Amino acid sequence: MSEASVIAQSANGSTTSIQKKHLCIRQQQLLSLILFASGFLAVQRFILSPINAVICAIPLGLFAVQMLRGHHQTALTYLVLALFLSIDNGGGAYAETIAPLRYFIYMSAITMLFYLSNWRIQRKPLLLAALLCCGIAFGGVTTAFGSVPIDVTTLQRDLIVLIILSAFLIDRSSAKLDLHLIFSGSFGYLVGEVVNAFLLYRDFTEYLNYDSLKAFIVFPLIYTLLTRRNVVIQVILAIATLYVIFLYGTRMITLSIFVLIAAALVITLIRNRHGKSLLGFVVALIVLVNINRIESLADTEFIQFKALSFLVQIQENFEASDISRMLALLDPIRFAEHQLFFERPILEVMFGSGIGSGIYDANGALAFVTFDQTAFSEQEINSSTFYNLHDFWIDYGLRFGLLPLAYLIYKIVLQEMRNNRPWHGVLFGMLLLNTTFATSGLLLTALLVRFLPRTIEK
Repeated sequence: MSEASVIAQSANGSTTSIQKKHLCIRQQQLLSLILFASGFLAVQRFILSPINAVICAIPLGLFAVQMLRGHHQTALTYLVLALFLSIDNGGGAYAETIAPLRYFIYMSAITMLFYLSNWRIQRKPLLLAALLCCGIAFGGVTTAFGSVPIDVTTLQRDLIVLIILSAFLIDRSSAKLDLHLIFSGSFGYLVGEVVNAFLLYRDFTEYLNYDSLKAFIVFPLIYTLLTRRNVVIQVILAIATLYVIFLYGTRMITLSIFVLIAAALVITLIRNRHGKSLLGFVVALIVLVNINRIESLADTEFIQFKALSFLVQIQENFEASDISRMLALLDPIRFAEHQLFFERPILEVMFGSGIGSGIYDANGALAFVTFDQTAFSEQEINSSTFYNLHDFWIDYGLRFGLLPLAYLIYKIVLQEMRNNRPWHGVLFGMLLLNTTFATSGLLLTALLVRFLPRTIEK
């Protein structure tokens, strides 16, 4: 073969390689556009209902195609988006994703948790497993010889929790989520909610969104922080995200995002060589500022936000001498739930009352609740026996105990912050505290904790 022929073949090969690269980029851009549109349309509950509730079928279809092709990592990413875009709670006001479609997504997520595993036992999760086993054993004895009420539906959910957690006992494969694709879908979701807030949301007696996974709207902002994008983009996303979260009206989402960011900041400052001095300066500055001279939020237009009104209450009652009275005024239902929880024997508080268990309100601490203001069922209110409590640590602490939950929060949230991954910790904390009361939230949290890359490409 002549030298000219070799050069010609080499040139053709380079041209083909460049063409393939350009084709791959165009395909990636097209997929990003499809996922953005899917996220945008999935929240158009005001003009596309009930079609918006089945938009999750688009990423689910992409998941199936990629699984057939053997591209498990990409398939997993589409499945996470299908889970996020499905709607499990419309609050009686908005359409929900039909049950067969939702349950297929749930079963696919559980299958992928175990399918993408190497089936080698890990040592790190064994302590959590031991604590949970102790709690289950103690709870079983308490249930057998005591008068702890059991609910079949709650028992089924607890068993699902244990199945999901058991996946962490075995080593995972090298599969990682494609964060750019997840950003595309979640960014469309955020833009859609901003459009809803400005143009379509008018009935303020209803919440803007009732879905269990709405807290994941923080992902676009966190993605730009992880990848260190332009600060202007970060500020715009922060404003848009907080605006939508305030309209969501869920106090725990609002409170947890500020608390988690503060925790990440404190831990980062402590880890930094000069951080402790800076942290001391910030604390001293806060103490020196006369908070009473700051204009009350109650005198501004921001009071229209349901979530911010909770912060206003905290501000106005912060100097109350009786802390317990202040907490009772801020949220009487949550205060009563904590009373019932900590009135139990200390061993039950630490290790739980057993899977499927509830609390009987013997003294009528929750007798004031009505059928239209809480997450309690009619049966719970009529029987004064409660299973679905509001806060993560109370809801799961009731059955599994505070000790395993404290360790779980440390491993998933605080340890990420200590390992110089503060935004991972914030994201995991947001999901853990705000979504895990639902099966969809349990699965989304598990998939992200297990497969979210710890090293992010800038």
